[in-house]
Amino acid sequence: MARPEPELRIVEVTDDSFRGDESVAYLFQEMRTAERVWIAVANDEMVGGLRLTLRSGATGVEQIGPNVVVHTVSVHQPHQRRGYGRALMEFGERWLQQQASLPHTLSLAVEVDNVVAIALYESLGYSFVIAQDERLRTGDLSCFVMAKTLSG
Repeated sequence: MARPEPELRIVEVTDDSFRGDESVAYLFQEMRTAERVWIAVANDEMVGGLRLTLRSGATGVEQIGPNVVVHTVSVHQPHQRRGYGRALMEFGERWLQQQASLPHTLSLAVEVDNVVAIALYESLGYSFVIAQDERLRTGDLSCFVMAKTLSG
């Protein structure tokens, strides 16, 4: 798989990102206690994003204990298969390792038919929290729950 282009930047979206629009800034200010959001930028174009929820997810918490949830990791279609998803996940892991007050376990839900994402998560060291044949039903989606405890 190709590695991200060298000019990839990952930028946190904060209330400061919306100076001049107090209603949006307030929204992000309130969100900061529960979530963090970053965007990935290459060649001055947004190529993807990462959103972490800083409290344990309900699914799998009995098996993995307190955790931070990868709520969303997304790469825009024209930029997929260039390593940006991996770069975002690795960035999130490095960020979490620097947060002493947060659990150092990440969890996520992935659609059962998203074999590309499952392969990525497995290559990053994530494993299935519940047996692969058990599934989380979220609305119309059928998902697996995966997790990784960070070392160090």
